[in-house]
Amino acid sequence: MKDLLKTGQDRGIYKSVAAIVAILLAVILFTGCARMGCNREKPVSKEFSSRDGGKDGSNVNRPAPEGLTGPNSLEELKKGLAEGDVNIEKGWEILNPLLKRNPKDINLMVLQAGLTWQENKLEEALRLLDDILKKNPLNPEALDLKTRILLDQFRNREAMETANQLMKVDPGSYEYQLLKAKVMIKNKEYDQVEGLLKTLVNNYPVRIGAYLELAELYDASGQTDRGIEFVRKSLQGQWEDPNNVSLQGDRGIELNKKDQFSPKDKASLITRLGQFVEKQGNEEESSRLYQVAISLNPKDVKAQSRLSMTGVNPFDPIKMESHAKKAMEYNKDEPDPYVATALYQWNDEMFTDAYMTLYETMKKFPLEMRAYTQLGYFSYFIYQYKISQKAYSYANVLFPGDYDALFGLSRVDTVRRDFASAEERLAAASKKIPKHRYGEHYRKLGEMYLLHMRDYKKARENFLESMKYVNETGDLKDGPVMAMVFLGSIELRNNNYEGAEKQFKTALKTMPGDINIYTKIIYEILRNRKYDLADKYISEWEKLQTNMKIPILSLFYLRYAHIFMMQGELERAEKMIERAKISDPEDPMIYNRLGLLSLIKGDKEKAKEYYKKCIKGYHNESFSWFGLGLIAEEEGDKEEAERCYTEAAKLFRSTGDLDYQKAWFYAVRNKNDEAVKALKTSINKDAFNACRAYNEIAFDRIRNRPFFKNELPVLLKQVKDRTQLVAEDIKFKEEVRRNGSYAKPLSSGDKSD
Repeated sequence: MKDLLKTGQDRGIYKSVAAIVAILLAVILFTGCARMGCNREKPVSKEFSSRDGGKDGSNVNRPAPEGLTGPNSLEELKKGLAEGDVNIEKGWEILNPLLKRNPKDINLMVLQAGLTWQENKLEEALRLLDDILKKNPLNPEALDLKTRILLDQFRNREAMETANQLMKVDPGSYEYQLLKAKVMIKNKEYDQVEGLLKTLVNNYPVRIGAYLELAELYDASGQTDRGIEFVRKSLQGQWEDPNNVSLQGDRGIELNKKDQFSPKDKASLITRLGQFVEKQGNEEESSRLYQVAISLNPKDVKAQSRLSMTGVNPFDPIKMESHAKKAMEYNKDEPDPYVATALYQWNDEMFTDAYMTLYETMKKFPLEMRAYTQLGYFSYFIYQYKISQKAYSYANVLFPGDYDALFGLSRVDTVRRDFASAEERLAAASKKIPKHRYGEHYRKLGEMYLLHMRDYKKARENFLESMKYVNETGDLKDGPVMAMVFLGSIELRNNNYEGAEKQFKTALKTMPGDINIYTKIIYEILRNRKYDLADKYISEWEKLQTNMKIPILSLFYLRYAHIFMMQGELERAEKMIERAKISDPEDPMIYNRLGLLSLIKGDKEKAKEYYKKCIKGYHNESFSWFGLGLIAEEEGDKEEAERCYTEAAKLFRSTGDLDYQKAWFYAVRNKNDEAVKALKTSINKDAFNACRAYNEIAFDRIRNRPFFKNELPVLLKQVKDRTQLVAEDIKFKEEVRRNGSYAKPLSSGDKSD
């Protein structure tokens, strides 16, 4: 995904505020959620009872029990369960009277099991189905539903047993063969299932289900290129495997192959193609495909969601929000709209809302991997590394070897300074993605050597390898451009201005006018304290935006004001804030920066005035509330301090890690003794704060203290210890294998758990 969220380094002090949200949410998400077993609210699959008219069904309506007719009776309930859209309370109102009259009716018992499952009573639902199957081992409805429940709970081998039983009922059934194919994919029987699905596609060319499952097979087995080829040929009406053609099923129908799909089905295939293309890293093309799918079927939830998550390339936050809201409006019983909603909320700096949306996703879809990977991503960029590690670990246990989970864990490994583990995970992740993404693998390794290990030689080697590989594929966006920027940063460290500018200019030529590239270049220049060069690129960007008649965001200047303050360059920081005022005089965050600047200068009264102005313009600015609380505490007004800290807590559901924030405030104000004391307290509560402290610019001025030289390395070793995490992973795998859910959160091995 385009670097929509990679603003943790750039937004500076504002993003660090969001760390407050993570503490209580960690408890909610990884203890509360687990304690509840993440109560299952997932509805019965849309394809349940497909023989009664589901999407790929035969439209054979089985007769209802005697006397059951009308729009508000059994048929409505069956339809709701089949479409995954049923009111549980109303469902029981319909079903209970019928069960009283016909308690042994098998059709009613199957519906009872479906509603019971939707009520999160998994074992009870399976018990009901087993009661049916004891009396009638080949009851198709019971076998169908049991297979889907087991499949959804990752009990894949048991699902295969019931799927095989179902095949005995009607070996030629399209629906039963399709369900067995789903189970085979989950069991990774890729070679065997491909032939079955090709036969279904050829024999039933107007039914979309087998096409989508064949695409799922290519996706699950890492054959992205084959998936793209197959879907494109299918859309063009060219798909036909002569080795599998027969006159069964729909093959005898005369077809205009280019019009064999309905607009809705065609949209589903185009959306699937977009997902494949997105995996290749081409978000511009995938966004275009999602828009085409939406033009054919505006209610294609996956297309709406994926388009929102790609940022509606080129990035458009308003459209991003619009598509996420439409997806949620069309279907709240699928996970995609929730993940898309969390993403746009985060991008819009609604941090707490984003976390709570993910919490809701995990409650409703406890086995939805993306909820965990997204949580890991969010947490990483607000420095909550322990939560990030847990989230990615959950995802990796649910889907071993998943690219996003491995890539995310490599990020946390890098912060933990476990570089061997990070390299191992990156290598494993690179095998799960299309070939050209190996360039990203090398680029990330280059970043690790550059930013954490300070090994510029290895960093350069990996950046060059990244650019070499990606250039061969013709893909010159994002990844290689960032590699160019980092190469320029290396040249700056060697005081080679000419070499640095060569790389920067090449990057800007590749993606002209891109604010993310300018921001990254300027950030790297400032990190190397080359202020005159930074001024040059800031002015260049201002001129470009003016010529393009694009309003210059005050945030652009406030980012750099923050960096200047961290480096003790207060005059430069003040100039950046003044330029932000000219850009947008109404931005309340200007007062937040002025408050910090005044506090650093020792003018508490002026700081209080600015913080209050910020809160007046933007009441949800938690960091300003925190600043007011800290000033009140230092002035001895405990009651006012408590009030301000409470206001900050209301905004983020928690007071957060006050000690770490205090250490940060003390450090930027040169109160070094207080900073070290607060930092020790913070790290004792959460060892991962040692990782944050190791890379925090604000702590540069106290790195020569004995605490940093002697104690911090010992604490970092504690964080690097993976023994406990591995043990918990094994325990969690057993929990999933045993009952398809989890009861206890993973542990990072920190005492603070």
